[in-house]
Amino acid sequence: GVVPDGDGVLSHATLPLPKLDLGFMEKRQFRDFYRFAFRFNLEGTMKTLAMDDVLTLLPMAIHDRSKFLDDFIQFLPQSGTTRVSADQWNSFLEFSRDVSEDLQDYDDAAAWPVLLDEFVDWLRNGKLKKD
Repeated sequence: GVVPDGDGVLSHATLPLPKLDLGFMEKRQFRDFYRFAFRFNLEGTMKTLAMDDVLTLLPMAIHDRSKFLDDFIQFLPQSGTTRVSADQWNSFLEFSRDVSEDLQDYDDAAAWPVLLDEFVDWLRNGKLKKD
């Protein structure tokens, strides 16, 4: 919310992001919820979400169901992508479920969105080399 500071100037209060307990959802129910979260946050006739919206929404929507969430959130602003499509959004959930943390089972020839290919390259060329 907006609150006055000591000088009477309005500023945004820093509040923790809400957390949803989605642990009770089965795999299919969660997938449906995750897709709904994307669609619900579209503005007007837009078919993509702005990066700022994705950076806020993704941690709430996917919660603890992605071992890649923190890295993906770090990668996105550096990716050059300004908007995220439903395909990219939905594929991140599939990627999170299907790919091991060490990326050994990531198939470069599979039909992942380019954004996820770039994310894997970013991980392989940076983060995973440091670990």
